[in-house]
Amino acid sequence: MTKNKKCKVCSSLITVRDAYFTALSRFSFLSETDIKILLSHINNIPFNELALHFEDGAKNIDRFFALCEKVNDGYPLQYLLKESEFLGVDFYVNERVLIPRGETEELVVFMTELIKNENIKDAVIADICTGSGVIGLSLKKALPSSRVVLSDISNSALEVASINSEKLNLNVDILHGSSLKPLVEKGIKIDYLVANPPYVNSDDEVGRSVKEYEPALALFSDDKQVYKDIFKDLEKVMRSDTISLMLEINEKDGKLMLELASLILGPTSNAKIVKDIHGKDRFIFMRYTK
Repeated sequence: MTKNKKCKVCSSLITVRDAYFTALSRFSFLSETDIKILLSHINNIPFNELALHFEDGAKNIDRFFALCEKVNDGYPLQYLLKESEFLGVDFYVNERVLIPRGETEELVVFMTELIKNENIKDAVIADICTGSGVIGLSLKKALPSSRVVLSDISNSALEVASINSEKLNLNVDILHGSSLKPLVEKGIKIDYLVANPPYVNSDDEVGRSVKEYEPALALFSDDKQVYKDIFKDLEKVMRSDTISLMLEINEKDGKLMLELASLILGPTSNAKIVKDIHGKDRFIFMRYTK
């Protein structure tokens, strides 16, 4: 029997438990959860049922270890699986869009409660710099009677947002363009504005996997031009005399964002900084009246 044949026979006798503990000892940068997710994916077992199948024979063991090695070397697990969970919903993602973060979930929860409490009939919401569409689509899911507009400067990102819209059966408008320009050009008026614009500074410390694999266009902005453009064009897209907006920001830029809002919209812009669950300056919220 050749060496290769022996390996194949051995591989076929490895249980899910064996594969799990082997990966845990071999790949130092993989968490237990990462390994379990990959095992579930490779063996087509629901994640929450994996423990019930620990004594089953592991499938595609060579591919499992190859994927473990790739993630261990820094490749994002979400891109590998083409999937990322956001507020309990699985969204399609790839290297054309950012991987959704937990802090952004806080933005959606905050705005969902605000919009529900204000009870505006047929509210119109814009999610610009939408990327995969997780913010706008999550709001549409929570507020089905609202009209939601997604926009992004990247056509590639909008393709991903469109995939998620179809996957979740959520009817939204999808526009191409920078900042509020596509809404202005089409004469769309809105009640609420949300966004996670590019805000990482070039000298910020960024993880290797983020820097190497996530799209720079959606990450980096030293001049914060998108925020300036939003404030400058805000009145052009207001459906009434008042609009509420919430934008995710760099944790270092809270003071700068307040200064920009005051400079462009005036000292009565009613802007305030909202901290995330970790106590960091993470959002600028504004209830702006003309």
